[in-house]
Amino acid sequence: MKCKVCKVLKLDSFKYKLGNRVLEIPRAELFDNDQRGCEMCGIIIKAIELSREPFPSILDKYMPALRVSEYEPGYLAIAYLTTSSNEDSKSRCHIHTVAGSPASLKWPQIGSRASIDQNAVSEETLDRASSWLRDCIEKHPDCGAVEEVELPTRLIKLGSNNDNVQLVITQGMQGKYATLSHCWGPPGRPRPLTTTGPTINERMAGVSFHDLPQTFQDAIVVTRGLGLNYL
Repeated sequence: MKCKVCKVLKLDSFKYKLGNRVLEIPRAELFDNDQRGCEMCGIIIKAIELSREPFPSILDKYMPALRVSEYEPGYLAIAYLTTSSNEDSKSRCHIHTVAGSPASLKWPQIGSRASIDQNAVSEETLDRASSWLRDCIEKHPDCGAVEEVELPTRLIKLGSNNDNVQLVITQGMQGKYATLSHCWGPPGRPRPLTTTGPTINERMAGVSFHDLPQTFQDAIVVTRGLGLNYL
């Protein structure tokens, strides 16, 4: 079922307000339409709820607006417009239906995207990431090919499955590797598995995968999934 708004919803019906192309639908009307069975209004309400979760204290100050995405022409987004005519970019939430689903056929105005597994290290997610990387290497000349280079002085050799990993001194070796960028935490806080003079031989002998912090474990699983052996 579609409400009277959704039946005629077209991107060119959005009007400019505060420098943005927005469609004003009062929140009460959205909830009312949802209660009457308008599935599209239900999708919009769900998007509003999800967009509020990370920054509730900020977003409680502003009313949501349904707008045309400036980054993905032809797609919709939920945005929160401030009184200074600006949009808080942190609050933007793009709306997509799952490609090939009944909803994507019913509401082409929303725009569709492939379903994304919420598990970042699942086989499905790693296969998708590998295909993106392969597509980039093979079809994007401006990105540059991933070539073997002289490796950094120290790297972690990953092995396979949940085997132990080990510190290696590369001594001019050539190869490919991935990097993990993360926050070590506040100064003075103990840091896990740092390598020092007394521990370097122990690290080179091997470190149990299960003794590593979860962030490191996830990085290893992803790097292995991308077909790389050094981190």
